[in-house]
Amino acid sequence: MRSSIITVFNKKGIYNSEAESVKRDIKVLGFDFVEDIEVSSLYIVELDVNREELKMFCEKILIDPVIQGYQILENDELDSHKNINDEKSSSASGGEYLVDVYYKKGVMDPVAETIMLAMKDMGINPVRNDIMCGIIQQKNSRCIIQSQNISNGAKVSTGKRYLVKMKDGKEQLQNVKKIAEKVFCNTIIQDYKVIKIVKRKA
Repeated sequence: MRSSIITVFNKKGIYNSEAESVKRDIKVLGFDFVEDIEVSSLYIVELDVNREELKMFCEKILIDPVIQGYQILENDELDSHKNINDEKSSSASGGEYLVDVYYKKGVMDPVAETIMLAMKDMGINPVRNDIMCGIIQQKNSRCIIQSQNISNGAKVSTGKRYLVKMKDGKEQLQNVKKIAEKVFCNTIIQDYKVIKIVKRKA
């Protein structure tokens, strides 16, 4: 089974109303240690499809090519995106973090079903008919959707990815967690993971 993460984002210069809404919420809560926020849609795909099929799917189904772009990361590339659990894993000064938000196990989602059916219509990895319907939950006017499991072992999950750019000289991980729990997700029904972006030296 191939695992891929697809992120869909607005192209540079395209206004992102969702990101601006998140920034306002953060400002209202007094989190002055954030420099900038970017928001993208997140799709985690575990299917026996090749990269070209995924690219075709992204370009025909997931994105509006005029205003959006996408990125695909596959099995070996995912190793560079590590979940961090304590401040020791993070740098001492300002940096950038990814926060991935998704529903807890057991919360189903019709959007993921729609994605799988769209793949089937395109001839990508046929889907069985016993997909269960799920629910959409909403927090702060932003929908973040959980995974849809397919009985043959295939899986599609959808969520949100937040790129958090912190100001220098501020405590990092604990502040990112505060933002995640107060702004990005509802911890009763949703989980999140924080990924420190480590920039390699040239």
